[in-house]
Amino acid sequence: MKSRKRQRGYLLITVVVALFLLATVAVLLTRGSAISANTASSELEAARAKYVAEAGMQHALWRAQNNACMGNVTIPATTLGPDRYAASITGAAAGTAYLLSADQDAWIRSDDVTKNNGTTAEQHIRFESGNTEHALTRFDLSSLPAGSQVNAATAWFHITTSGPGGGAHPEGPVTVHSVTADWTETDATWATMNGKYDSSALATIPSQPDNGVWVSF
Repeated sequence: MKSRKRQRGYLLITVVVALFLLATVAVLLTRGSAISANTASSELEAARAKYVAEAGMQHALWRAQNNACMGNVTIPATTLGPDRYAASITGAAAGTAYLLSADQDAWIRSDDVTKNNGTTAEQHIRFESGNTEHALTRFDLSSLPAGSQVNAATAWFHITTSGPGGGAHPEGPVTVHSVTADWTETDATWATMNGKYDSSALATIPSQPDNGVWVSF
């Protein structure tokens, strides 16, 4: 009987030691996981701070490149997710704003390819089966000093929704493109100007439900 009790005592000690070792391993694993989590969190915070700073720099660069009046550029605190950034650029050269008028305009039509419409009071835009009409507008840049850098430009157009024939102009969104060929309002026709433009649109003017409105891009 004494021998059996002694053997049971040895078994209990073995179990206690095993439990202690398991508890120690669990503590070490928990500590290692905590250290890994803290490291990952620190790396995430550093990466997030980097991207927020880069966003502020890109925003400031964009503002500087599109600042029509030039001069200093200041971006107030801007929210980006849970973070914010602010930026400023000082010492930029002063710029000058110019008001330019259109000196040439005409419109061309696909159902009369040789007709010139450069002397009418309005320009026509139409998209329908059997007839497409495009408007051409040219701006006089001679008042800009030689070697000038254009930082931004805004074009304004007066849109009416009813033409002399009662049709709607424009009949849906109108895309604006750069013309790639020389022309004058007295010689532009569908035959000479159709397709003479950059396929990449500069802007899109939405369809206008009201008559006689100014739109810009």
